[in-house]
Amino acid sequence: MTKMRFIKFFILKKFKNTLNKIIKIMENSEFFNMARKDNSLRQDYLDTILNLCPISVSELVYDPDFEKAKRSIEDVNNKLSEYGNYKSSTQGVPSCYFLVLTPPYLFARNEQSKVFVFGSAFQKFGIEELFTNALTNHEGMHATDQMNGIKLEEGLEINSEGIFLLSAKTMRQVMEIRAYNNELKMARQKRINNQMYLDYTGLCRDLEKDIIKSIEPKNNFERKVINFSLLYGHE
Repeated sequence: MTKMRFIKFFILKKFKNTLNKIIKIMENSEFFNMARKDNSLRQDYLDTILNLCPISVSELVYDPDFEKAKRSIEDVNNKLSEYGNYKSSTQGVPSCYFLVLTPPYLFARNEQSKVFVFGSAFQKFGIEELFTNALTNHEGMHATDQMNGIKLEEGLEINSEGIFLLSAKTMRQVMEIRAYNNELKMARQKRINNQMYLDYTGLCRDLEKDIIKSIEPKNNFERKVINFSLLYGHE
């Protein structure tokens, strides 16, 4: 093969790959709209977008009646009885859209997490890019933090031991602030121009910051974690 033919072959191959990606996006978008209308297609749709999630997400589970999540929450809370007065930071209510369980006894232990997806998520997000951004960059952030632990700055890290130095409320707020911040940052990077979505996500992050600001820290480590969390949004 001559050099010129090789170059043409390379360009053609790159064009075909790009075209296939465009077709796949178009097909997925149509699949999303079909899944919004037909409950029976939702798990199949979620299976097709699992590859968009970080490696920390093991499975996307469609849970229309909240029953699967309830059973998992009960398992977590039963296990937490072994940890004295530490209360679960898991908050699962049927009105939420997604749920990642974050049991402290598995925190920063390289374990993947399931993401439960409720019917309300398909109702709220009418645009696929908003749905996938919230799913992969908010819930995916929860799963990644749960898997790897959280390094806030040099010398300040929440690991498998440090998590028990924080109240469950503080830990929940830290994870929510980070998830909303990541969701917003990635939306901007992907040039999502839905201003209402961007404003809402930023507002949610700032509301979580207001909550963590009101928490009375029980030790110096928790004080440092709270203070650092208030810096999100000012990067």
